[in-house]
Amino acid sequence: MNILSFQGRINRLQFLVVSLILAVATITLFAALIGLALLAHGVVTHSSGDTTVAQFTQDIQQHHSAHYSASSVQAGVAPSGILALAFVVLGLVLTWIGFAAQVKRFHDMGQSGWLTLLNLFPGAGLIIWLVLVLAAGQSSPNAYDPMRA
Repeated sequence: MNILSFQGRINRLQFLVVSLILAVATITLFAALIGLALLAHGVVTHSSGDTTVAQFTQDIQQHHSAHYSASSVQAGVAPSGILALAFVVLGLVLTWIGFAAQVKRFHDMGQSGWLTLLNLFPGAGLIIWLVLVLAAGQSSPNAYDPMRA
């Protein structure tokens, strides 16, 4: 099963496993993003021994700025920008995998994958997810995967 592909079918259990993995990955991604943003802006001031986290963050920022190469500064590339880009790319990959899993699950039920666009309507996502988890797929081959028996 290629998790990036929109071709083929997956059953309810496979869809549930992919959904749970994506949920954990998304929560972890956002927690890391929020944590790094708080640290980068010195908002977190929890004391740990003699040094606060805000002071520690400031020391790290000074260390990074001291080791910056002139070419990367001239190009306008900062570590926070690269980190933000990495988070955006990872978020897009997780979204792609989620849509691909939904398309394959719709295919398993004999429906068009275009039904995933219903997620664009506010509040529809939970209903669609419940349908995809609870509705049985077709046990016979269909137009989306003729090899499945």
